[in-house]
Amino acid sequence: MPDALLTPLLTTVVALTAAVIAYDVSRRNGWLAAHQRVTRSVEERARELAQEMTEALKAGQARQHLIMAGSGVCLWDWDLATDEVYVEGSLGDGADPGFDGERWPSNVWFRSVHSEDQAAMWALLDEHMRGNTAVFEAEYRLVPRDGQPYWVMARAVVIDRRDDGSPARLSGTLIDINSRKTIEMALEQERRLFNSGPVIVTRLRLDEEPTHSYFSSNVYELWGYPNGSLEHACAVSSLVHAGDLERTLHTWDTVIATGGRHLQTELRYRMHDGGYRWHSLYGKVVKDSTPPELVGYLIDIEDRKQVDQEIASQKAMLEELVVTLRDSEQERTLLHQTGDMLNSAKTIDEACAIVQRTAQVMFPDWSGAISTSDGDGQLTVRDQWGSEVATRLLPTFGNEHCWALRRGRSHTFLDARRSVPCQHIDCSDELHATLCVPMVADGKVVGALHLLADEHVVDGEVVRTMERAQRLGETLKLSLSNLGLRASLQEQAVRDGLTGLYNRRLLAERLPIELARCERTDQPLVLAMVDIDHFKRFNDTYGHKAGDLVLHAVARCINESVRGYDLACRYGGEEFCIVLPGCSIEAALARLRAMQQLVSALSLRHGGQALPPVTLSGGLAIAHAESTEQLIARADAALYAAKAAGRDRVCCAEGDDARISQTLQPRRIG
Repeated sequence: MPDALLTPLLTTVVALTAAVIAYDVSRRNGWLAAHQRVTRSVEERARELAQEMTEALKAGQARQHLIMAGSGVCLWDWDLATDEVYVEGSLGDGADPGFDGERWPSNVWFRSVHSEDQAAMWALLDEHMRGNTAVFEAEYRLVPRDGQPYWVMARAVVIDRRDDGSPARLSGTLIDINSRKTIEMALEQERRLFNSGPVIVTRLRLDEEPTHSYFSSNVYELWGYPNGSLEHACAVSSLVHAGDLERTLHTWDTVIATGGRHLQTELRYRMHDGGYRWHSLYGKVVKDSTPPELVGYLIDIEDRKQVDQEIASQKAMLEELVVTLRDSEQERTLLHQTGDMLNSAKTIDEACAIVQRTAQVMFPDWSGAISTSDGDGQLTVRDQWGSEVATRLLPTFGNEHCWALRRGRSHTFLDARRSVPCQHIDCSDELHATLCVPMVADGKVVGALHLLADEHVVDGEVVRTMERAQRLGETLKLSLSNLGLRASLQEQAVRDGLTGLYNRRLLAERLPIELARCERTDQPLVLAMVDIDHFKRFNDTYGHKAGDLVLHAVARCINESVRGYDLACRYGGEEFCIVLPGCSIEAALARLRAMQQLVSALSLRHGGQALPPVTLSGGLAIAHAESTEQLIARADAALYAAKAAGRDRVCCAEGDDARISQTLQPRRIG
C-alpha cells in the first residue's frame, strides 16, 4: 500500500483505538464510582442494623434482668477450668448477695452459704458432679454481706465435661424461697406446739360401730399409749368408759338425726395404764359425709371434774349440815357459842378447855380427848374427859399411829371384825366404838378429836356422832392453827435468832415480875451479867461468822449451866444476862464457875482453822429493895470490875454481903 494511504489509515486506527480505550476507561471509572457508592450505602445500613441489634439486645437484657429481679431468680455459672463463679440477677428485698454481674473465685461464692448448711449442700453437689443425680437441687441459706441470712433454692446441671468425664462447667439458677421457708418453719413450729399441747385433735366415723379414725400425735404422750398404737381405727367402745358410752352414743345420734352441726359432751377415756380421765369433746359434723363423720378435739378436764366433785361434795355436806343444824337448835347454838369463845382464846390450852366443855354436852355417852400437833409429826393429849380415856389413850403418839391422820379423814372403829383400831388406843380387852377426827388447816395437821364410846352403840348412832364430831373439829381446827401460829410468833418475838436465848425484850418484861415474886416469897434473887473476853478480836481477826460461831457455842454452855426456871438472855453484842430466882450468891457463883469451865473447854474451828480459847468474865448482884435498872447497873459494874481485874473471873457487886473474886487456873494450850 502506498505510504500516502497507509499514514492516514494508521492515524485513524490509532485515533479509534485511543477513543475505544478512553471510552473503556471512562466506563470502568463510572462502575467503580457506582460500586463505591453501593458499598458505602451497605456499610451505613450494616452499621444501622448493628446499632439496632445492639439496642434491642440491651433492651432484652434489661427486660430479662428486670424479670429476674422481680421473680427472685438469679443465674449462676461455675467455670471449673478457671474456678470462677459468674452470677447474674438479684433476689431482691435485701436478699442480694452482692455478686451480680461479676466473676468471683468459687471459694468466695460458696463462703456465702450459711455454715450450718454447707455440709448438706456440698454432699448434694458432689453427688451430681459425680453423675449420680440428674439435677443438683438444694435449699440453703445465703448470708449477704450486709443483712440477715435468707433461704434460696439452688438448681443446676453439669453442661460440659472433660474427656475424663469430670465436670468442666455447671450452670443453674437461684430462687428466693425465704418467704416460703419462713412460713413453713412457722407452720412447723405451730404444729409441734399443737402436737405437744393439751388439746387432742380427733376424727370419728359415726357408723354402726363408731370409731376414732384419727388422733393427733400428742395423744401418745398425754394418754401413755405406745407410738403408733392408735393410728388405725379404734372402736369408741374400747376407749370410752362403759358408764358414759350409752349416753355419748345417744347424744351423737340425736345431733345427727336433728341435722345438727355441732356437738359438745363430756366423757371418760381409758388411759394406757387402765385408768380413766374425763375429757370434753367439742366436734363439728362433716357435711355430706357418708357415714357421718365428726371432726373435733378433746380437752382433759379431769382436774376440773375433781374440783367439781369436791365442790359438789362440800355443797352436799354443807346442805346436810344445814339440815342437821336446823333440826338441832341446841347444837347450833352451842357451836356458835363455842366459836365465839375460841375466837377470844389466847392459848391452845384455853381453846382445848373450851372444846372439852362443849364436847361433854354434845357427846354425853362418850369419853374423849383433844390432841395437838407439835409440827414434827408428834401429837400430845391436851384435855380429856370421861372414864375410858385415861386408861385407853396414849398421852403422846405420832401421826403414823392414828389411822385418821394417816388417811387424812375421820376413822371409825366399830369392832375387830369390821375395822382396825388406831395404834394409840389400847385394845387389849373389849373395846367399844372409837372415833378419830383429824384437824387439818392449810394442809398441816394441827390436832385431832378422839371419842371412845362408854358402852355399846348402834352403827347409826356412830354415824351421827361422827357427823357432829366433824362439825366440832371444823370449828376447832382454825382456832388451833391460829393459836399455834400466834404462839410461834410470840416465841420468835422473845427469842434471839442467833443464840436461841431469850432477848432483852423478854428480860424487861420478866425481871420485874421475878423481883416482885421473890420479894413476896422472901426468896433471894441473883442477877448475873456475863461477857465474852476479847470478843472483838474474833470478829476482827477471823470474821463475823467466826464471832457468830463463838456466840452460839457460849449460849449453848449457858443453857446447859442454868436451871429450868432460870432466865438466860442475850443482853446485847457479846454480853449476856442471867436471872437466878431463889438462888444464893454462893450458888450463883458456883453456877458461873461451872459455866466458865464449859466455855473454857470449848474447841472451836472455823474455815478449817482452830479458834483461840474462849473465856468469860462475870458480875453478880443480889437483889435488894431496888428497881430493875439499879440491879442491872450494879451487876454491870461488877462485870466491869472483873474485866479491870484481868478478865476470866467473876466479881460480886459492891454493897453485897461479900465480895468474891475467882480466877480460873490458866489452861494449857496445845
